[in-house]
Amino acid sequence: MRELVDISKALQSFSRFVAGTAVHLHTDSQAAWSILSKGCSAKSALHRLAVEVFWWCVSHDVRLHVTWIPRTLNEYADHLAGIYDSDDWMLSEYWFQWLDSLWGKHTIDRFATDKNHLLPRFMSGALASHFWSGLQVSPRDPLELALLKSMKEGMVATRAPSTWMDSYTGIIRRFRSFCADRVPPRVPVPATPITVCLFLQLVAFEAKSYAVVKSASGALFSLHEMALVPVGEIPTKHPLAKGIRAAAKRRIGLKLVNQKDPLELDVLQSGILLYVPDVATCPLVFLC
Repeated sequence: MRELVDISKALQSFSRFVAGTAVHLHTDSQAAWSILSKGCSAKSALHRLAVEVFWWCVSHDVRLHVTWIPRTLNEYADHLAGIYDSDDWMLSEYWFQWLDSLWGKHTIDRFATDKNHLLPRFMSGALASHFWSGLQVSPRDPLELALLKSMKEGMVATRAPSTWMDSYTGIIRRFRSFCADRVPPRVPVPATPITVCLFLQLVAFEAKSYAVVKSASGALFSLHEMALVPVGEIPTKHPLAKGIRAAAKRRIGLKLVNQKDPLELDVLQSGILLYVPDVATCPLVFLC
């Protein structure tokens, strides 16, 4: 059953790339190959999955061809599937149900993945792996795999650490919270233009400096860029987002924050006398 679920998720992750095409799927699971080739199974759960894959292919105009390959030719994929993250833990179902009974019906799992979520709607604290699904490399080419790994690490390394830690991290965390608090919750990445524009308008409304609005826009641009959203489709480049930034610049861009009134002459003179008792001995005093 796990192999069928993985195949279904893989197809959905590649949906925008494979729609309207013929997909040649290689699997080392004879059971998955047999079920998808026949389109049915005697077991209801497996039959339901096969039907879901079939209708997904119909709705996306995908012609699916499944081929079985020996496990010896699929060792790299098996290795990746066996990797276990010891920090990826979760509440037990019993304790979650107990907390749910105490504090009402929960609707979203804020810190989860597709492997440990306890609610149908969940949010991950890291970029999901399907954001990289559009990168086509050979699983049997060590050089291509090494370059892909280096590319992912370089995407983060090219960002100045101080910028991410001091500015962008807090803004992105706030943006995720903003999306989760909407009714219904909005998807933070990839976000729709209206989601980003609503958030930028909120930031602009509360900001006392245009730099805050500019930093928020830069953080969301980098977040989507690292998720491999095409530059032309990043929502911060939408005309409405540009208009919000321009309006914020006109409204608060040149406004001086905490501007001080000029000192009166008697106050300035008393200050000079306090620190320079003998003004005659002072070689030069500049009054600006």
